[in-house]
Amino acid sequence: MKKIIIVLLSAVLSACGKPSENNSDKREYTDMAGRTISVTRDVRKIFSTSPMGTTLAYSFDPELLIGWNYKLNPDDSAYMNMKYTKLPELGGWFGKSAGVNLEIIAAAKPDLIISLSTTSDGFEKDKSLVISSKTGIPVAVFNMKTVEDIPSVYEAMGELTVNKKRAELLKNYTQNIINRAKKISESVPESEKIRVYYAEGLKGLNTEPDQSIHSELIKFCGGHNVAQIKENDISGYGNTPVSMEQVLVWNPEIILISDYLGKDGGMKGWNDIINSNPLWSKIDAVKNGKVYIVPRSPFQWIDRPPSVNRIAGLIWLPYIFYPELCDYNIKKEIKEFYSVFYGKELSDTELEELVSANIYSKKTKRNIER
Repeated sequence: MKKIIIVLLSAVLSACGKPSENNSDKREYTDMAGRTISVTRDVRKIFSTSPMGTTLAYSFDPELLIGWNYKLNPDDSAYMNMKYTKLPELGGWFGKSAGVNLEIIAAAKPDLIISLSTTSDGFEKDKSLVISSKTGIPVAVFNMKTVEDIPSVYEAMGELTVNKKRAELLKNYTQNIINRAKKISESVPESEKIRVYYAEGLKGLNTEPDQSIHSELIKFCGGHNVAQIKENDISGYGNTPVSMEQVLVWNPEIILISDYLGKDGGMKGWNDIINSNPLWSKIDAVKNGKVYIVPRSPFQWIDRPPSVNRIAGLIWLPYIFYPELCDYNIKKEIKEFYSVFYGKELSDTELEELVSANIYSKKTKRNIER
């Protein structure tokens, strides 16, 4: 499928021609794929091939963005600076999307296109070569194969944009949170890891197996992903199907539900699913009221996109899994994260809505006021 996308991409771009050359001073930069590219000395405008890179750029400096890859959800826009929510929807080369308005991109004259790679198969590198050769715009590949790559990606952004002060702040901030989550996870013996199921799909019977990047944070934060099965490699877009019988055998202690759950997502989606299938009530997580909506605004906390937004998940998941091991104030930490990453000062109401994610109690009881 990836080869088909590359071929189609090449054909589309060939028909579009190249933008005019930028005559500003250039410098050489070696990206994380080991390619040396020529970029302007002062990178001011960026386009990303996917939401992963767009989220990265927005968190680093929203002034860099020329547009979004998809239409923003109004609920998510409320957690963003209104100025940037008005940027155009340009598409991208990701998932099921292969449509990019190259005329608009060329007119916006980005100094750079960025592409984030989550694999070692060279797909992003090949894609970047096609895009760069057909558009005349340099493409930098960043590696984000795991959440632990985030600090180095911010460091790379600092080198490209010559904003090393911002890069250093984000590098250190993310490294500290990663280290803490890892330490908490490593303190829990394997035999005592809490069993977790990530519910997706119309019936809650789609999930992200243990090796999926979409579920990486479950294991990283000390959970045992019960879906020890082969990832859905037919579509390449996750959401591996499972049966109700499998979920009953796995009997998770915690269920995480995504905004892609059921017809309406979130709490309503969950209520529709459990009301239509009473077998869910036999599972420990449901019996004990341990079902949590993964917060999503303005970007989901544990995946989609599996980018820098997951730092919020590294604050939240250890608190959900092992509250007795978390000596930090969850509200204070999430408020700081939104301020540092998104320039958003959360109101008390917004903060409470984000942190209180338990479906049944809608209120987590430990460390809330610590």
